[in-house]
Amino acid sequence: MKRYSKIVANSKFLSRFLKRIYKLNDAPPVVYPGPDPMLAQLSSKDFAGEGDYMLAVGPLIPLKNVDGMIQAASKVPSARLVVVGEGQERFSLKESALRLRVPLQLKGNSHSEEELAMLYSRCMFHVHLSLYEPFGLTPVEAGLFKKPSIVTDQGGPPEIIVNGETGFIVDPRDYGMIAKRMMELLSNPELRHEMGMKARRRVLENFTLERSTKELLAEIES
Repeated sequence: MKRYSKIVANSKFLSRFLKRIYKLNDAPPVVYPGPDPMLAQLSSKDFAGEGDYMLAVGPLIPLKNVDGMIQAASKVPSARLVVVGEGQERFSLKESALRLRVPLQLKGNSHSEEELAMLYSRCMFHVHLSLYEPFGLTPVEAGLFKKPSIVTDQGGPPEIIVNGETGFIVDPRDYGMIAKRMMELLSNPELRHEMGMKARRRVLENFTLERSTKELLAEIES
């Protein structure tokens, strides 16, 4: 760490972690990353209608806890889960979904920004249940498309989501509570819409690429 003149963290969680682990005098400044500018642009496009699925975006690895999403979804009637990503758990996740009778669609990685934008735009809400996550950009991306998120309480995502307003923050291992939050959103279109509108407003106020770039340059030059 002594080789660097300045450290910038991408979340308050990571800043506190770095201060503790490296015994720094001060916690590093925080600059939140912004979303892909193409996704930001596409979020203003009118994609037709809302689909019938919950969306997760990320690699199919144990840390991302996709199996936890399946476990929770198994407790909710007609909960369809679409996951964009690829990884080592693909086969075991398919087996788990089949065993628990959860409609699961694994979309893989080969998607243009427009395809990903359509998936965000048409989902009912977004789910992000990592067992550990320094920041987590996907709740920001979902918010751009006016979608609430159910996110892990482990790491940075609670800095993005306002619990009960732009989504829900949960223990990623508490499948009963996750299922309860899923059911709240699945059964209440008005709540989804209201939370989604607030989520987009929060993203545009706090997590834009323009703001991220400006703050990062200010930290580098200070």
